[in-house]
Amino acid sequence: MLNSLLRISILSLAFLISACGEEKNTIDAPIDETVSTSKPSLFKVTFGNGIPADFQLVLNATDVTDQFTLTPADGDTLATAEADGALLAGNVFSGKNQFSLTVPPAGVISSIFYFDDIGPSVHILHGDHDTGIISGHVNDSSGVASLSIDGVDVPLDANNNFDTTFTGMAFNEISATDINGKSSSSTYARGDQELFPSMSMRINNGGFDFLTTQAENALENFDFDALLLHRDQGGINPVLQVTILSTYDIIFNTFEFDRPIVSIQVNSDPEDPDNIHDEMVIHIEIPNFRAGMNTEGGFLDFEGLVTVDNLLIESNAVIGIDNSDISISISDTVVDLQGLDIDIDGFIIAAILEDMIPSLVPIFVDIAESTLVPLVSDFVGEVLVKTDIDINGEIMRVGISPTLLRTFSDGLTVDINSTVSAPFPSDEATPHLGSLFVESDLPSLGPISPNGSAYDIGASISVNLMNQALYAAHASGLTTFSLYAGDSGGTDPEGVSVIQSEEDDIQLSDIITLHVMPASPPFIKLIEANDIHGMLGWNDVSFEFELTRDGWDSPQTLFSLTFNLDVGFELGATDEGFLHIGIESLPDIDIVEVDNYGIIPISPLFIEKLIDYVMPIILPTLSTNLDSIMLPTIGGYRIHADELWVSGSGSTGFSIAGSMIEIGVSDASSTPSSLLALSTNTVEDVVSVDNAEADIQISELNNGTSEPLEYRYRLDGGGWSNWKQRDSIRMRRMMGGHHEVEICSRTVLMKQEVNCPVIEFNTTVNAP
Repeated sequence: MLNSLLRISILSLAFLISACGEEKNTIDAPIDETVSTSKPSLFKVTFGNGIPADFQLVLNATDVTDQFTLTPADGDTLATAEADGALLAGNVFSGKNQFSLTVPPAGVISSIFYFDDIGPSVHILHGDHDTGIISGHVNDSSGVASLSIDGVDVPLDANNNFDTTFTGMAFNEISATDINGKSSSSTYARGDQELFPSMSMRINNGGFDFLTTQAENALENFDFDALLLHRDQGGINPVLQVTILSTYDIIFNTFEFDRPIVSIQVNSDPEDPDNIHDEMVIHIEIPNFRAGMNTEGGFLDFEGLVTVDNLLIESNAVIGIDNSDISISISDTVVDLQGLDIDIDGFIIAAILEDMIPSLVPIFVDIAESTLVPLVSDFVGEVLVKTDIDINGEIMRVGISPTLLRTFSDGLTVDINSTVSAPFPSDEATPHLGSLFVESDLPSLGPISPNGSAYDIGASISVNLMNQALYAAHASGLTTFSLYAGDSGGTDPEGVSVIQSEEDDIQLSDIITLHVMPASPPFIKLIEANDIHGMLGWNDVSFEFELTRDGWDSPQTLFSLTFNLDVGFELGATDEGFLHIGIESLPDIDIVEVDNYGIIPISPLFIEKLIDYVMPIILPTLSTNLDSIMLPTIGGYRIHADELWVSGSGSTGFSIAGSMIEIGVSDASSTPSSLLALSTNTVEDVVSVDNAEADIQISELNNGTSEPLEYRYRLDGGGWSNWKQRDSIRMRRMMGGHHEVEICSRTVLMKQEVNCPVIEFNTTVNAP
């Protein structure tokens, strides 16, 4: 006993001596858990042991380290980093904000502060249009004064919960006011609503290059055999009749020519480039046109050849919307027969034909129109689809209806109404009022991107359509899922060992299952920031830790908790042509309720850490399940997203400008390859050892283009990240055990690496 007390005393003394000689890092401003109606005027941190060689300051998922002024330690004055609040005001959002300091290996410290310039936050836990019942709760850092739904006051209990009836409408509005008079209002669109404006597509003249190739191929391979049949069989023969003593039918029996040359341009007035039109000019040049001919029905049969050096056809393609469908008509077609020559046995017939051949122009007009109208119509219709999408066995229905089509500034623009819905709602999904909706004016794209670059094809997408897709994913059950041991890396006793202490009775033979059950759909808000495109929120998510142990009759839920989550994201495009919400930042998690059922000993620290460390598994799974917004696609081409940006007044839209890359060109290009290098470090504390943080360095071995390679990665077979240029990948808060990180590269021509390299490593618990 004495030895134990002596050992504890020595350890305590050593700790005190260490503590006296080592100051902690602190966040001095803004102070943690403060509420203010104005943004912070100062951001300040103090370094306990001088300015670290490596540190990072993050404000709401944005690295703001370079905005701070460093002051070294001087005598008794500790080193500091300060930034004027005005410099960071653009990264401070209404409501909850997080400012954090990371100093390896000491870890992360954070300050949560509230910018209370808006009203309360209303959380809907249940909203059923069929029963007309809605329930939830209201939160505000200052205090809640009132709540109303569609102008009808709603009573709140002592904890600001509500449970009432409502009238289901296409759009329902919920308003709340806090004790400072600040009000908030949110509108929810019912899941079956067609949203407008939801998407605007733009094809520039450069994007029509592929269409000219298709038109040339179509004309070159035109079925002239059917055209050369007799009229009673649907053909054009006889094309003329000539009477010389008897009547001769003039029959075309062959058509031959060199490869046509086609150009398609949007009709634009150079003196008024913003003038809106609805036409495209189609110019066709058919070199060395040769038509074999013969006569039938006369006293003698003659044979001959009609040649045209250049057969020129020019038409206007008038494009419009007819009953939510694309309509194409060809008008004002002009045919010019340059270098016409007729060589036939009968000179009298030849002389007559030379005068009559121009009357054959309507035949060439018919050929042009029968070839080009379906080609252009199919092209425009191909990028406007209505289809069902299978995501992990759940069906998402995408409906697209064009509403306005116009040509201006050397390009074609189509405005679109759209819906993303869940035709087969899941019984496991909690009914909800609808998707978050904001009044917005979606901008149409112009001929160049914001950085001044020309592009082939682009699209602007409303935040309302994105949130409707997130709502549909929730309704279909895609946001309700389970993580099973063996299927997801780290979801086993070895995985959770990195956060386990002696107080936590988790055994190696146990089988763990994690259940994610949200009460409401995730939602996004777009922001203009350097590192992210917006914040994804996910409120009132229930999380259950289920365990099966030898000797138990059935699995038991050891604990459950409810959390709210905010995390920064970047938008990108998948190889399959869907908008992808890429999440690589660590989330800000607010645990609002914990139920520990006491079946076996589990410490509060284990519960708190588990939800942090399981997020690198949950969030990629979630983001993959949200890929349901289809971007414009063109058959035979891949679309490379060259530039992505937040657009629209009030940041209510997202725009993409890209290049069209022919699949044949992409496939024939050089295959890239890359080299990976791994470094890891572990952090110890008195309770447990945090899991490894892995820094993976990437270098190019083979590219084949002048542009840098793009990379994406996934951890333990989970969801893929976005494609983007990067030279390193940092994995944080991984669970324990064996891990595999697969990293793929691709060129700007979208040629992907073959046999993408996989780097493997283990994270283990070191003795404290």
